[in-house]
Amino acid sequence: MSLSNDAVRLLETFPKGADFTPIKVDALNPINGERIHGKHHVLHPVTKQWLHFCGSKDRRSNFFEPVEAAVRSLDQSGAVDLAGVKARYHLAPDFTTLKTEFLLADFRGKKDYDLALGDPVGATATIYDSHNATCRRHAKVGVIRLLCANGMIGFDGQTQTARRKHTTYDDATIFGEQLADLVQGLDLQVAQLQMFQKATVSRKSSMDFIEAQLKPGKADFEKIQAIYDYYGDMGSTGYRLYNTLTHMVSHGLTTNVHSTYINWKSGTRNGVNAFLSSMNYEAKISKIINGLEFKKLIEVAA
Repeated sequence: MSLSNDAVRLLETFPKGADFTPIKVDALNPINGERIHGKHHVLHPVTKQWLHFCGSKDRRSNFFEPVEAAVRSLDQSGAVDLAGVKARYHLAPDFTTLKTEFLLADFRGKKDYDLALGDPVGATATIYDSHNATCRRHAKVGVIRLLCANGMIGFDGQTQTARRKHTTYDDATIFGEQLADLVQGLDLQVAQLQMFQKATVSRKSSMDFIEAQLKPGKADFEKIQAIYDYYGDMGSTGYRLYNTLTHMVSHGLTTNVHSTYINWKSGTRNGVNAFLSSMNYEAKISKIINGLEFKKLIEVAA
């Protein structure tokens, strides 16, 4: 089935630097020069830059494959109006890892979610992929707060996730279909956010929790307090604490909601590792939000 004009327009935004298929060459013993059976080096096809060391069943496909499959499946599902979808790409400087975010401003059920939360929301479909085993190819679908573009981190047992291995049996089409199906299952995440809105959590309790969990230095803690204050219109609620945490994943330690974590991190002294840092930080905050202490704090307050 042919793609709609909106789907074609979306795919045309794919970064040229990410559009390549790695090649595999036999791995050689550095001492005697003999071939190492079943082992290969993964290289960039043009620059011959070394990307990874892998086995014979490993299949390193073009980053474009799962992205195209996802857009095709979303286009055919009718669950999303692709005319309003924006794509955001984060390609690692060494070309080994790509994070693709589709911002779904209009989707089936959106109006109901807006009314339920009293807050305009959208949805994001995010694809993580790598040529060097930094991460397994996987995708997540979740709610995003449109006023500040905070990506809402999912909750254990409710997170919508599809995963695929880089093997000879990998099928990007099936992956795309899984991703399209996940868009249908956002109700549980919205219900959890509604519960956060009803939970009363004081500023002191929120700051004590963040200080205990993240153990930030004085300068960083002051920035976190500024982020918490930025969401003053949410009152003293679990929803405000939650948005403070997800804000840091989306934007870094800044109240500039137009910045991404990667852009913010790139401006620090550890900026060279901004891409990997963003994934590690997201995993860290996700662990906190899904942790027992956070649940206790919210449930006691509700």
